[in-house]
Amino acid sequence: MHPEWDLRLWDDEAVAAELSQRPLANTQAYEAASNHGERSDILRLELLQRYGGVYVDVDFACVRPLTPLLRAMVAAGVGFFCGVSNTAYYELNNGLLGSVPQHPFLQACVSAIR
Repeated sequence: MHPEWDLRLWDDEAVAAELSQRPLANTQAYEAASNHGERSDILRLELLQRYGGVYVDVDFACVRPLTPLLRAMVAAGVGFFCGVSNTAYYELNNGLLGSVPQHPFLQACVSAIR
């Protein structure tokens, strides 16, 4: 659906190669994480902060191309987006994130990790 995109699967091998070249700002928190979900949360924020792009959980299905939406957002000066869940109340959802590199919101998120 997105043939013009550079798709990257951040499997264990790709993550190890990346981190050997460019450690995370929160390496200590990443290594101390008690499960894969916590490590994934840290990693997705730091990689989006570093490179920009779109992160989509594997259990999401894209029903329309995202490219027109992303182009319109960039043209409007919007540099970050995320999904919203509605489960009795609205909350930000990290299963769908998009950002330009070095976005201030992501920098704040990365800086807040303990």
